[in-house]
Amino acid sequence: MYEMKEFLHIKRLSTCQAYGHTANSKECKFTTPFCGCCGLRHNTRYCRNDELCCIKCAESNRNRDTKWKIPHRAIYSHCPCYNKEVTAYKKRGSIFSMDNSIFENTQFPYNIATESSNESLKILQINLARAKAATNQLQETASTIKPDVILVQEQYVNNNVIPGIPQTWKTFSSSNQKAAILIPSPKLKPALLATKVNMVALKIQTSSFAITIISAYSSPAQNFHTTLQEIQEIISSLPEEKIITGADLNGHNTLWGCRSNDNRGKDILDFILANNLNIINKPDALPTFQRNNSFVWSDLTL
Repeated sequence: MYEMKEFLHIKRLSTCQAYGHTANSKECKFTTPFCGCCGLRHNTRYCRNDELCCIKCAESNRNRDTKWKIPHRAIYSHCPCYNKEVTAYKKRGSIFSMDNSIFENTQFPYNIATESSNESLKILQINLARAKAATNQLQETASTIKPDVILVQEQYVNNNVIPGIPQTWKTFSSSNQKAAILIPSPKLKPALLATKVNMVALKIQTSSFAITIISAYSSPAQNFHTTLQEIQEIISSLPEEKIITGADLNGHNTLWGCRSNDNRGKDILDFILANNLNIINKPDALPTFQRNNSFVWSDLTL
């Protein structure tokens, strides 16, 4: 379970990995990119090195005599340099802050709240594995956790309806009905942004902040680039928006807990880096799906 406060994006240029500016600014003094994985002078998306090295932490150790561990990617949410930047931003008077503290071994739910208000938005992400029993159990789980929003992948569907869902819940599904966003909370008035084949996106405006929420799914047998493109269209159309994405993309990468990497996972990581997204999953998290002796870490929260 994650207890989070509303995330205020810290600017980081994915080319040089430096904080405080983006590709649209003229502040960057580097013309050759630094890799966000190994720290060498090449573009992150072309990196095939197995050893990780955060260039920001390595630079701090060299120039400021810090003793930070460096075997992590530059986008790691618990990077000491990143956390230092967040602390500095808060001291400058930011409205929002973020805390990724784990209270239980489960991955979800997590809360989003503003410092200036006690209002929060509790979000649950769950993969129902196309199981009727799991789908029927969802209402009981929701009555215990009391989420405001539920991001669902692989829900069981009967006659174009998710059975067992109260009629008072607002339901929004992707065209293939493999991803959905459920709104149990009557206080929320979501606005549908897009319904794609593999993805659905909503905007929720609370009294304190607006947030875009995406739920997406890509089958292991499917060309997952189609799903990534659908997500990309939302991200590109809302460059200044705060976005939470819950997706089962069936890609393996050690960065989100898998025991190994595959080509699909590497491409998903390239997508994450290209869009300067943050991975909420922990590398040492328990599997997000388990069946018999099969353990899977395919469910991502970005």
